[in-house]
Amino acid sequence: MLKRLTGAAVKLAFVLFAVLSLVFFAQRMIPGSPADAVFGADAPEAHKQNWLRENGLDKPVFEQYKNYLLSASTGDFGKKLIDGKPVGPQIISRIPATLTLAFSAFAFSVVLAFLSGIFSALHAGSGWDKLLSVLSVVQVSAPVFISGTILLWFFSVKWDLLPLTGHQGLRSVLLPAFTLGAVLSAVSGRMIRASLLEVLNEDYIRTARAKGLAKRHVYLKHALRNAVLPVIAVLGLQFAGLLGGTVITEHIFTWPGLGSLMIEAVNQRDYNLVSACVVVLATIHVLVATLADLFQQSADPRIAAE
Repeated sequence: MLKRLTGAAVKLAFVLFAVLSLVFFAQRMIPGSPADAVFGADAPEAHKQNWLRENGLDKPVFEQYKNYLLSASTGDFGKKLIDGKPVGPQIISRIPATLTLAFSAFAFSVVLAFLSGIFSALHAGSGWDKLLSVLSVVQVSAPVFISGTILLWFFSVKWDLLPLTGHQGLRSVLLPAFTLGAVLSAVSGRMIRASLLEVLNEDYIRTARAKGLAKRHVYLKHALRNAVLPVIAVLGLQFAGLLGGTVITEHIFTWPGLGSLMIEAVNQRDYNLVSACVVVLATIHVLVATLADLFQQSADPRIAAE
């Protein structure tokens, strides 16, 4: 276990270094200057140059890169370039909203995946199974911004059942959470179906049936319990991916999380804020994926023994 934890720590450090480097150089490859976002394109050039000098953005790129890595290694991402406010409090204030959306979407996806996966496996080859298969393809193929916009139009504009945008309590999270959760449930639901069908054909399942055990007992205690093990890692990765996948959804539904904050920062060319958002999301992603892997190992000793 200690070896695995050490490996996870090394992996996290490598990922964060790669993310920091990629974000740093990618931002500076975009045409334009953050000074234009602060002062406007028509502002006097002298004002822009003074501002760049005050924020250390007039130095050579690799000197900026060195200072950037040193500051980021201590968790200090500086101040927002647009208004000079510290980045840290801005990030911390948005994390709860993003986690709320991610957990809600994950709950939707797990419920939908298990219901559809189990039902399809128990009715394999039927018309219902084929219908659910087609719906899964549609769910995966439809971009989030399209499905989210359609849901908004029906449930918020046409029927006025749910809030249109913003964070106004539990009702506000239903649409964005369902939009994200529906996409994930399509993938995990088909995996649960395939895994359950494979387990149902095992010898020990046939033996349990031959002993006269009730179908519910066989399916729940023997089949489903073993069929879920290969899906655990996938569910963990899906939850980790949710944190990055909330960016578009938060923008569509004006959800006040890290995703919408990052889009604002990109539009404002705020290097410090963009870097902080990406690093926080990447850190949470790696930690959640690692926890999912460790949980799968504890649930299935065969994996831990490898």
